[in-house]
Amino acid sequence: MRDTLPYGSVVTEHFRRPRNYGPLPNATASADGVNPLCGDRVRVAILVDAEGQIADARFSANACAICVAAASLLTERVRGMSCDGAAQLTDDDALAMTGRLGVPPARRRCATLPLETLRRAVALVYRSARTDTVAAVLLAAGSARRFDGSQKLLAHVPAGDATEPLVRRSASALLDAGLKRVVVVIGREADRVRECLAGLDVQFALNAEYASGMSSSLRTGVSEAVRLWPELETLLIALGDQPLGGMGIVEELLSFVTLPDGVSARPIVAPRFGGELGNPVLFARALVPELLEVAGDHGARGVIERDPSRVEYVRFSRAMPLDVDTVSDLDALNNPARRP
Repeated sequence: MRDTLPYGSVVTEHFRRPRNYGPLPNATASADGVNPLCGDRVRVAILVDAEGQIADARFSANACAICVAAASLLTERVRGMSCDGAAQLTDDDALAMTGRLGVPPARRRCATLPLETLRRAVALVYRSARTDTVAAVLLAAGSARRFDGSQKLLAHVPAGDATEPLVRRSASALLDAGLKRVVVVIGREADRVRECLAGLDVQFALNAEYASGMSSSLRTGVSEAVRLWPELETLLIALGDQPLGGMGIVEELLSFVTLPDGVSARPIVAPRFGGELGNPVLFARALVPELLEVAGDHGARGVIERDPSRVEYVRFSRAMPLDVDTVSDLDALNNPARRP
């Protein structure tokens, strides 16, 4: 902790003798915060019990007296509070804890930084709770008839400063969004696709009838997800040839998952890009029988369009993410300047 001149009595007391300073073993969630104006850094960790109460909260910091005191006061305040209650604390609440008069206006951000950081930790708790009820099915078994004869899912696509196989990029996007249960349906060149995903925490479902059409892969993946995780409440159906990493689309859809009911007030959550229905799509567990009845070379679009009143559409202003169906699509993905 950086020393600095004392301010008000509350700030001075909690800076000199901070409460709850140090690591928190077995923390449920933790987050880091930085004030770019002065360089203050703070880390807040919370331990949440089964009822959603914050059983313990601790912090560490390399920060000024105001920030340290605010973190001390905040971690003391939220102990025993529900996550919902902690998330509703305001910047004014943070300032009030410090005694207000002890914080000059120019240093307001120093006092609110710990609360900003706490909110991030609570958000991680919410996301974890949501994703505990969700299983993803990644359809990666197709014949790729419109490609050049090779297995398109093995083709390399951009991944940060490097490249990686298309199917690995698609699977990683689901894991990066916080999903803990992912089934990858494999079919054509199954062993090679499986090898591309080595090291990722995913399960596999082999569709020996992949050539009969997409519906067979959908049924295979849904059946396996229900078998592996009988407690699941929501299914996310995603495409193996549509890399979504870094776009925030999966995360936005998951934000519509409520607790404990699975999907939002409506049993389907689907994205729209410029008014056009896209992927991936969330389905409530109650729709599993309908998904298992899909036949032919079709996905779940028919289930979505069967009753518009049960669909929650999430509208994105961005263009629809590119599906890699042809060599030209792959070229456009690897060279954005060439996209039409």
